[in-house]
Amino acid sequence: MKLTNLIVILVLSIFYSCKKDKDPKAPDPVIETTNTMDLLQYKTGNYWVYQVTYTPEDTANSSVITDNDSIIVAGDTVIMGNTYKVIIRTEGNDVFSYFYRDSSGFLIDNIGQIFFSSKVHNVAFNHYSNVYKNDTIHGHFDIIDGSLKSISMPAGDFKAYNRMRFNFYNGPTERIERKTITAFAPGTGIVYYEKFYIGSKHGSVIGRLLRYKV
Repeated sequence: MKLTNLIVILVLSIFYSCKKDKDPKAPDPVIETTNTMDLLQYKTGNYWVYQVTYTPEDTANSSVITDNDSIIVAGDTVIMGNTYKVIIRTEGNDVFSYFYRDSSGFLIDNIGQIFFSSKVHNVAFNHYSNVYKNDTIHGHFDIIDGSLKSISMPAGDFKAYNRMRFNFYNGPTERIERKTITAFAPGTGIVYYEKFYIGSKHGSVIGRLLRYKV
């Protein structure tokens, strides 16, 4: 079966099989493991649907939009001799593919960047800078809060680790600093995220877990 057909089938199964979703008020127990694939439930066939609010940069002339986005674990693939989970993420009309595997308690992608770990807390990592003609255009670094925090979503109540990405963008006239947040609930997966588009000062994209299958 072609990958595109598989993606379509998986997406359709999310939106037309609600009866298989978790009870919206029954949170899963915390799993005591450092294996990130188990912590985040990255197993083939699992999925998460989010209630998403898109807030534009200029709210005076543009409307806030609500929609449903999703994350699907589509299967496995081998890259450079390592087996990765194929993660399909829908955002509005766009579909993105990501590749993750566990490496000694670190969830890494196919280029070696750390996506999550329950082992390293309150330490900056994933440092990145974009330099053009000796000027730093933008950059970021990540920090994972070491304490589980209670969070309430439409899908239920959870305890989650927050991974925060601190971003900066040096525009023509000013420096913009903003933070993104992704909340990882052990045994459930990503339950909340908050992000923005580079260069924006006010616009945001906020996703809240609506339903899921793990």
